[in-house]
Amino acid sequence: MNNRHTASLLGCLLNLAVIWVLNAQLVPGINESHYLPKAKHAWNPSFAPGDLFLESGNAHWLFAQMAGALSLLVPLAGVAWIGRMLAWLAMAFAWQRLAVALRLPIVVSALALAGSLLATRMGNWAGEWAVGGFEAKSLAYPWVVLALAQVVRHRWSSAWIPLGIATAFHPLVGGWAGLTILGAWCCLGRQQAPLAGQWPQLTIAAALAMVGLVPAVAMIGGPSRSGEIVVAQIHAFFRLAHHQSPRLFHWHQHVAGAISLAILGGITLALYGQSSQRLKAVRLAQQPSVEAAGSSAASVSSGSLMVVAWCSVGLCLCGVLIDTLGVWIRPDVAAGLLRFYWFRWADVIVPLAWVIGAWHLALSCMPSYYGRHASLSAAAGTSPANWLPAAGLSLLTVGMMAWQISGNWHSPIAPADRTILMADSSDKASGPEVVDDWIAACNWIAANTPSDALFLTPRAQQTFKWYAARAEVVTFKDVPQDSQSLLEWYDRIGRCAPPRAPDGKPLGWTTPQIKRLHARYGFDYLLVDRRIQTAPPLLEIVYPLGTEQNRTYAIFKLPKSATH
Repeated sequence: MNNRHTASLLGCLLNLAVIWVLNAQLVPGINESHYLPKAKHAWNPSFAPGDLFLESGNAHWLFAQMAGALSLLVPLAGVAWIGRMLAWLAMAFAWQRLAVALRLPIVVSALALAGSLLATRMGNWAGEWAVGGFEAKSLAYPWVVLALAQVVRHRWSSAWIPLGIATAFHPLVGGWAGLTILGAWCCLGRQQAPLAGQWPQLTIAAALAMVGLVPAVAMIGGPSRSGEIVVAQIHAFFRLAHHQSPRLFHWHQHVAGAISLAILGGITLALYGQSSQRLKAVRLAQQPSVEAAGSSAASVSSGSLMVVAWCSVGLCLCGVLIDTLGVWIRPDVAAGLLRFYWFRWADVIVPLAWVIGAWHLALSCMPSYYGRHASLSAAAGTSPANWLPAAGLSLLTVGMMAWQISGNWHSPIAPADRTILMADSSDKASGPEVVDDWIAACNWIAANTPSDALFLTPRAQQTFKWYAARAEVVTFKDVPQDSQSLLEWYDRIGRCAPPRAPDGKPLGWTTPQIKRLHARYGFDYLLVDRRIQTAPPLLEIVYPLGTEQNRTYAIFKLPKSATH
């Protein structure tokens, strides 16, 4: 193995280590309990039959085929970990290729990856991430990064096929990234690489993209024009408003997004100013063109990423106009457009671009990075101050990593179960014992109820199908993607909303209320939160009994003859 291959392998391993320590949390992740049971049901319809979400359309067909096939061989937890490792290995390799294109040293590449992941996590505007649990976008983003590696080299024709594969896994991830890279091509590569000469790559990319686009497009629409409008409004202004409608974002999302955008603006200006100074110094010194090219490579490479990032900001501006002016002019059209997540790609590419730009600015102060040449700038000196920017970035990144690691590795609760434990709502409580009780109740269900049983479950949870492997009437997390199922889901969410007191405090179900819901949906069992359901309904309790202990949850069986 030569030095180049050794360096590549070392770079990939360091990248993988960074990804691992920042993302190795318990399963299920926040979306794994949502997508993986659905993928399993696609291959094994006997898994939780009768569940509205599991039997709805699948927007991520290719992912469902991969994860579903794997679920026939290993449990869902195993699917999650195998999938995570595949996605993380792919991202580690893709980032190593991007680092080579950017001329980043191996250690700096790993630190830049950590910085990008941390900046995305803490500075995103619309709640997007690129590396985490196992789902369609975690397989799509490595292909986008591979495309970016070609963009920074200005090898435009080599970028389209990775984008086609990304779109096959996740149409919106690949689609928005491809649109902004096309915008960057218009700015930087239109003359050197006309599209007419790239038709073979574009054709292959389009064919690959159809794998993801056709199933997704088939799910758009509704039973009628009014149904289509309602579906779009449910998505944009109710269930997914925290991703799709900036008017409804929490204030801290706006602060985080504004800070990230301001940093992007500052880094862009700094790179532009540095590039201008270097070119001026080169002209004054009449430096040979080869050295000039080497000295300005960082600015050129970072500049390509900046153009892509600013194109994504342009998409965000379009989305903001739709969300502000559009809802006043044509609210039906505006809701339909907002469904396409105009802000998700900027959440990833903006911090990625400014982190890379910051590292290039820091490294440009170090003479050993580009080679000594005093005519380039004062940074070619040997003063220890030249190392301060890189050292500061390194310490900041390592410190933030340590803070994140301490939170990830000391949490005894899987991310998908934290919705039960969040203390900011009156119908949720904190403490690992609640999760222990939840898992115990679900395990009892898996072992003691028919596989085709249907349950009415507490609202403050999203992992019932993961642990119990049974269908449920409705849950807020598991929103269907196809229009017909979404309308039914919205109706069920309203009808099955837990009763509340005038002050908003949750109340337990009365027996007549439960029987009315049972008459409509035909569920076999009721799983209640005993912190809320303080008065047991007049139904047969089946868990906990005898020596069984569960302070938080109880299970009741509905008689077949239950009526109003």
